[in-house]
Amino acid sequence: MSSALGATGNMEEYYPYLYEAGAIGVTYDETTDTYNSKYDDSVYGAMAYCPIADIENADLAYAWMCYDSTVNENGELSETAGSYKFTDFQLALQEDAAYAFAEYINSLNLTDENGNQLSFAENEDGTLNLRAGTYYDAILRNINDVSPDQVIDLASFITDTGLVRNKDIPGFDAFDMNAENDAFGTSDTNAVHFSASIAQLLKDNYETYEKLDGFDPEQIGLYIQNALTGEEAGKIAEQTYLVNGTHIMLDVAAKTQDADIAKYWRVRSGTADPHTSFSVGYNIAIAAQMAGSEADYSLVWAMGHGSNEGTTTGTLVDWVKEICTSSPM
Repeated sequence: MSSALGATGNMEEYYPYLYEAGAIGVTYDETTDTYNSKYDDSVYGAMAYCPIADIENADLAYAWMCYDSTVNENGELSETAGSYKFTDFQLALQEDAAYAFAEYINSLNLTDENGNQLSFAENEDGTLNLRAGTYYDAILRNINDVSPDQVIDLASFITDTGLVRNKDIPGFDAFDMNAENDAFGTSDTNAVHFSASIAQLLKDNYETYEKLDGFDPEQIGLYIQNALTGEEAGKIAEQTYLVNGTHIMLDVAAKTQDADIAKYWRVRSGTADPHTSFSVGYNIAIAAQMAGSEADYSLVWAMGHGSNEGTTTGTLVDWVKEICTSSPM
């Protein structure tokens, strides 16, 4: 919610929803079929703790982050991780989703605060390397900024710190809709599949997946219909976009979206947080910087999933004092 509010100031796409909800100051002109707002609804600063954002691509990010936790010591896919036991179908989807994340990141044309491109490197055969490239290096650098020891690769970090995944495959847009699915819906359904990125993998690899243990054609068919091909898919995609601070700010940066985003951002995620990928919070900070805002991003050593934070990376109160003193509202 913090990242969504910080990225969507005065976004006209929200006006119809605000008007329907009875928000003060939002009006509708029937003659021109337009909505207007009398009041500024932008915010000055946004503090995002371990954000679950870019929700339609969160399963790709999680698959990439946890890729090593579903690979055993021989480099082969393992059917267990944490308390979960995965089917052959889930493991195949996990691997494809991890590589799809690398393709997704490369498609965003991200740049860091110094203008350096952030991307995954290519192998000699043209495939992407999940554990190499400027984007991967940035994730390691973020860990090393707070780590008491030198972290040389993500796999050893996950293993040595016992960071075991706590989600199924997929975990955000779950097959049984028991996860984040009730955050979106249709006029007659309170929970839907919303991850177009996972649905695209299911559609593209359907013939391969259907031969594997654990594949449920009825379940998969509904997933693809909801998130990709059905009549409601476009509306569901609109819902996910409206709360996707990352994409909105990247579009503001590209001048394809109008929004008055927060001038200041602070993002903190814990190195012991098994609920989401480190990449999610980092991408929000990068998107804010690319859109012209100032972003204070850091991981916090040994912090889990929550708003608790130490003092080694500053405090929320100090940050508020700083942004209000350096640039008064």
